[in-house]
Amino acid sequence: MRPFTPALIAPLLLAAIATALPAHADERFERFGDAVQIALPFTALACAASHGRAGETALGFAVQAAVVNGSKAALGGAKINQRPDGSARGFPSGHSAAAMYGAANLAKFCYQTRPALQLASYSLALAVGLSRMDANRHTGLQVAAGLMVGYFANGLRLAPSDQGLSLSYSWNF
Repeated sequence: MRPFTPALIAPLLLAAIATALPAHADERFERFGDAVQIALPFTALACAASHGRAGETALGFAVQAAVVNGSKAALGGAKINQRPDGSARGFPSGHSAAAMYGAANLAKFCYQTRPALQLASYSLALAVGLSRMDANRHTGLQVAAGLMVGYFANGLRLAPSDQGLSLSYSWNF
C-alpha cells in the first residue's frame, strides 16, 4: 500500500481557511474545529478511495454518526446529554467523533509507516474536541465519549464473501 502523503494537506488547508475568515478572535478556534471535523473524514475517504476501501470507510463513518445521533436521541433530557450552554443533545460530541474517525482511519490505513503523520492526525482530532469545550458546547466527558466512538468505529469491515458481502468488526492494537 502506498502512503497517502497529500492527505494531511487537506485538513490543514481547510482549517487555515476557516481560521482566517473574519471572526472574533474567540471564534477562530471553534471555526478551526468546525473545519477539521469535516476535513479529517473527507481526507480519510479520499485515501480510502485511492486504495479501494471507500465503501468500508463510508460505512464506518455512517455507523459512528448513527451511534452519536442515536445516543443523543435516546438520552433525551438526561443530565449527561446537557451541554454546558444549557442546550440538549450533547452526549457524545459529534464533532469529536467525526474528527477522530477520520484521524484513526488515516493513521491505521494511510499512515501506517508514518508516525509523525499519525500523531498529527490524532492531534488535530484532539484539537477539535478542545475547540468544542472552549466554545462551551461540550463537557470533557462528552468530548471523550465522542473521541472513543470515532476511534472504535474504525473496526468495522465490509468485504466480499461467497454469500455476497460480509460485515465484521475487529481492532488491532
